[in-house]
Amino acid sequence: MKKEKLLAIGKSLIKRKATVAVIIVTLLIFFFDSQSVLKWMQIRSASEDLEAEKAYYQQKIDNDKRRIQELSSNKNSLEKFAREQFMMKRKNEDIFMLIEE
Repeated sequence: MKKEKLLAIGKSLIKRKATVAVIIVTLLIFFFDSQSVLKWMQIRSASEDLEAEKAYYQQKIDNDKRRIQELSSNKNSLEKFAREQFMMKRKNEDIFMLIEE
């Protein structure tokens, strides 16, 4: 009877130790491996940030293309752009800049 009880206790201890070992190894792999879940989440977050940045720059590119098309097709808009952005003027004109304070 005592021998059977000791064997049962020994088997349960071995099962518990094995279970604990499996849990520990799983946690180590899960959190501290080179391809861990934490690194995966960081990479995913960085990827989402880069996708948002990509969309922002794609929108800027589209706006610039539209602006280039407008400037190359319309002489009046090109002249207006040159006057406003680069302070260009005709030979017989004077430019007065008003500075708001």
